[in-house]
Amino acid sequence: MKTRYYTGHGLIGGELLGGSLGAYEARHYSSDTLEDLKEQITKDFQSGALDSDCGLGFKRLVAASIDLIEEATIEVNGRNFISKQIVETFELGKKKYLEWLNEL
Repeated sequence: MKTRYYTGHGLIGGELLGGSLGAYEARHYSSDTLEDLKEQITKDFQSGALDSDCGLGFKRLVAASIDLIEEATIEVNGRNFISKQIVETFELGKKKYLEWLNEL
């Protein structure tokens, strides 16, 4: 038996209430398809919901850099083996903010 799914983990950057920029971990995502995962992340970036519960909250989001990971589980002789591989880094936002976020 083999199962495959996708997860997304990364950083978001935004404008803090005082006007400066800050960054922290984005919400974690999972989906059965890569396309659905990208749609979820894009929708939440646009609405501001990509902001995780661990942060203080942003006035507005300016960038996101999310590693999209393919996770496959295969069963061999009753034992599960898991393979994880980054298939893409999904970036949203203006180039200048993405460059700043990727330097962190």
